[in-house]
Amino acid sequence: MTVGRGFALRTRGPRTREKNVHWRSKRQIGKKRVLIVDDDADFVDYVCDVVEAMGCIASSLTASTGFEKAFESFNPDVIVLDVTMPLIDGIEIINSLATRKSRAQIIITSGFDPFFSSAAQQIGETKGLAPPIILNKPFEPGALQALVADAQTVPAM
Repeated sequence: MTVGRGFALRTRGPRTREKNVHWRSKRQIGKKRVLIVDDDADFVDYVCDVVEAMGCIASSLTASTGFEKAFESFNPDVIVLDVTMPLIDGIEIINSLATRKSRAQIIITSGFDPFFSSAAQQIGETKGLAPPIILNKPFEPGALQALVADAQTVPAM
């Protein structure tokens, strides 16, 4: 699958809905909303499949530049976030989430040096976000499912 550098948001669900428009039916109320942000389209597909298999609503970005718009429109409970991406990296996104006082649980994923994941985790904690969780790539589907199942949004301040 080839993905350009432009805005690429995918929200899965009923096939009748318009592309890039978040929508929830009455059946979907109460389901966790998981936003996946990673520049690897195959990894994004994998994570979408894993979280949808457990009944979550998945939305994804393969270009981090569209994060703010996607975050506002989707209002995720959980964010699966790659730390090392072109243009806007995961640490910049964590800073943005802190500015917005996000209550979403962040799951940091990376296949690179664990230093970057640890730095992102420490920045998130220091800035008052729910303590980000690190899940190093590659990982088993059950590991991600357990983290998403256990994820709690932080109470509003």
